[in-house]
Parts: sequence; C-alpha cells; structure tokens
Amino acid sequence: MQSPTLELKNTMVRAGAGAGKTTGLVNQVLEVYRQYRAHGLGSPRIVLTTFTRKATQELKERLILRAVSEKDADLLQFVSDPSKLHISTIHCRLNLFLKQVGHLAGL
Repeated sequence: MQSPTLELKNTMVRAGAGAGKTTGLVNQVLEVYRQYRAHGLGSPRIVLTTFTRKATQELKERLILRAVSEKDADLLQFVSDPSKLHISTIHCRLNLFLKQVGHLAGL
C-alpha cells in the first residue's frame, strides 16, 4: 500500500507593514500541520525565516496563542518544539547552516 503524499511548496511572502504577513504565515503553518495530521503523517518539519527578531517573536507568540485558544495540546507541543517548527531570522538560520556544514567548504 502506498503512503499518502501531500503536495507542499516553498512560499515567500513579501509585503508592506500591516498587510497581514504574520497572519498569513500562521494560517499556512496551521494548514500544513493539519494536512499532515489528517493524512496520518504525524507532524511536519517546518523552517520559517524572517528578517527581524521582532517578526520571529511575533510568529512564535501568535502560533502559541492559537494553539492555546483552540485548546489543542498536540498543536501546542508542535509549535513549541524547535525540532519540528524552527522559526528564526535568516541570519540565525544561515549561521546555523555554516556551523553544521561550513567545514565542507573550508570555512
């Protein structure tokens, strides 16, 4: 029996202040999470990058608030687990990447 597959895509969101970027990203994360759960695939692994620490913190807070408001312990565990949902600035993510594989490029 073939396991179910989901058609996922990379997404880049670019818009001005107050355009709803954070709300849109929160909704997309929750949609991917729910699709995985509905197909019996467990929890997805998602990397979200932002340009500012403020945006990173706002995303984390809103995801936690949604999980709490929906009284969904599994969702709260997912959004609180950095091995499942990694939210950081692009600079932090690239620094982590260089620490992990920089030696391969002689860095």
